Amino acid sequence: MNCRGFSLIELLVTIGIVSVLAMLLVPAVNNTRSAALSSACQSNLRQMGIAITQYAADNDGSYPPSADDASGGYYPWYLILLGKGRVKGVNYLGSGKVLNCPSGNYGLVSASAPELGTISYSMTDLILWQPASTRTDQLPKFFFLNLTAKSVWPLLMDGEAARLFSLDNPIETADIKSRWKTRHSDWANVLMVDGHIERVQYGDKRWVQSALNGHGYY
Repeated sequence: MNCRGFSLIELLVTIGIVSVLAMLLVPAVNNTRSAALSSACQSNLRQMGIAITQYAADNDGSYPPSADDASGGYYPWYLILLGKGRVKGVNYLGSGKVLNCPSGNYGLVSASAPELGTISYSMTDLILWQPASTRTDQLPKFFFLNLTAKSVWPLLMDGEAARLFSLDNPIETADIKSRWKTRHSDWANVLMVDGHIERVQYGDKRWVQSALNGHGYY
């Protein structure tokens, strides 16, 4: 029996076909992985949203502030939800693993709680968006009880700073306290006050202060 081997041309053609298939498959695999990580990130945000709702139920409807420094210490929102703030004892987040985005180690490490690892999410300091004419001495309870359009207000999102003070121009080069972090194939996940998720890219200006303060949301 005469067995003929591959010629050089046939071998090169085969290698070329395999290379093309590999180039087609790798982006598809990467996209699938990115989508899975983004979905897991959205799950984290929803769990944090549930924790915030539970906190509000225990505190007369008041959501946790983005940070509390009224008692001599500094307690960002995630420490408050872990029961480490001024009012201690109730842990709404469990282990705190939901604070770590599965897409990578972007964000900050809490100096007061390094065991939490990288904190991957930012909370908007929404009180800063509240029109001065409606402010009272009962913030933030007043803010959250009087907010009528919860579906248009961003609460938590992919970020690199614990607190966000502005989203007027959230471009990539903006200060980390004025933008989100697009870590999911150029997209960031945003949890709205009503619990649904929005996906945004740099430059999206839907949450500028002038727009939110000018539509009768209170």
